[in-house]
Amino acid sequence: MIKTLPYGYKAAKVITVKDVPWGWLVVLGGAIFIVGMVLFIMSTLALRELLLPLPPIWILAFVLQSIAALMLHEGIHGLCIKVLGAKPRFGFVILQRSPIWGFYTTAPGYFFTRYEFIVIALAPLFILTLAGLALIGAQPVLLPWIGPLLVFNASGSVGDIWISLQTLKQPKRVLVENCSNIVFYMPDD
Repeated sequence: MIKTLPYGYKAAKVITVKDVPWGWLVVLGGAIFIVGMVLFIMSTLALRELLLPLPPIWILAFVLQSIAALMLHEGIHGLCIKVLGAKPRFGFVILQRSPIWGFYTTAPGYFFTRYEFIVIALAPLFILTLAGLALIGAQPVLLPWIGPLLVFNASGSVGDIWISLQTLKQPKRVLVENCSNIVFYMPDD
């Protein structure tokens, strides 16, 4: 992480909220969510560990798991940013004239290498998935409590995967600023 943009580096590409293929990401995230929930329900029933017989309790647990997934996901982004020496900022956005909304973590004024930025972007997907699967493997009775959280996190990570792929398309010398937009800086050759 670099606090001051090196001499000769200039903005080479900017990805704004309008540039993100939201339609495809919502479809992909929705598909991951549906498949994940079907697998979760099937595995829970197979283990006979469904401990929530009352629908109101199930709905409350489902809502709490989705909130926990959002908080953990963005918290891990923020922790990675902090470990790299930058100051994370958290926020919420609703896209104009659409039902699409989300939480985000940024670090305006800090410039990350390509590798650092991809680690920040993908850390919640890998950390929560590995930790959740380890907990379920050690204590299968936790599946009803951790399974939906993992599904929410995986389906919500499609934007992180997309921006990581966009970052991989950039040259290795790129520096990335995550502010209200994603800005790729390259040296002026």
